Amino acid sequence: MKTRPGFRVIFEYYYLRLARIYPLHLFIVMILSFFFAVGLWYSDLFEVSDILLSVTLSNVIYNKSINIPSWSVSAEWVVYLCFPFMWSTFFRVNNRALLSGFIMILAMGYAILVYLNGWSMHWHYGWVVIWRVFTGFIIGCFLYKAYLLRFQNDRSGNAETGFILSFGAFIGFGFMGMPFPFLYFLMPVFIYYLVQPSKPAIWLFSGKAIRYLGTISYAIYMVHYPVLEVFRIGLDSYYAALDPVQDQALIRLHLALIIVAVLCVAALAYHTIEYPCRSWAKKRLLRLAHYEGAG
Repeated sequence: MKTRPGFRVIFEYYYLRLARIYPLHLFIVMILSFFFAVGLWYSDLFEVSDILLSVTLSNVIYNKSINIPSWSVSAEWVVYLCFPFMWSTFFRVNNRALLSGFIMILAMGYAILVYLNGWSMHWHYGWVVIWRVFTGFIIGCFLYKAYLLRFQNDRSGNAETGFILSFGAFIGFGFMGMPFPFLYFLMPVFIYYLVQPSKPAIWLFSGKAIRYLGTISYAIYMVHYPVLEVFRIGLDSYYAALDPVQDQALIRLHLALIIVAVLCVAALAYHTIEYPCRSWAKKRLLRLAHYEGAG
């Protein structure tokens, strides 16, 4: 079996990944940069160099993303650059027990690092977050390989043992009060569960509404922070006057409206920017392949 991708495959991978994440990211950065230039978007916190970092997908290096969620886009792009070579390496692992062990160790690794060093929001930037995303991609390779090896039909107990240990480790650290990143432990369990046939989760995630949310999930992630900040800046004095106890119903209503606003903006961004750009990029790639074939 050929496991090393050729130059053309690597080029297409980079091209399609960039077409997937960059257009919407760039559009939001440009919009926020305009607001920054006219003094409407945290002009006291950012500099022009911070905008350049975001444009070049280098913002994961520093805590200066003009659109905060784009730190993960930058980190993912770094991993995308290495992913074809990661795949060539980890796809060669064929032992089920070894796959179980690697999945468990990688899932635990980041959580243990957080436990030893203490959780901080600065862990969204720098080498630590790049390492975290790397481990996530490697786990993805292993899980896909495990699926190809029909892990779900294995009767030796190796697969079940690996997932049970991961889940048990997550529960143990949860009782110790560990923060959100320890959900890494649950990821293999969720994926293992979701790939099984005739499970309630299959029925749950096959609904049209859930599938559409999955379709626009990247847009939701990218626009939620700007939308939240627009509400916060525009209604700051109004929210400050609310009583968190007596005005709970009104606060919940506003939260529902914000969620609706995020979903609407995300849907608009998907249908006007993300999807058209991806479709255009795919057509250009197919046209290039056609010309090369004809030549």
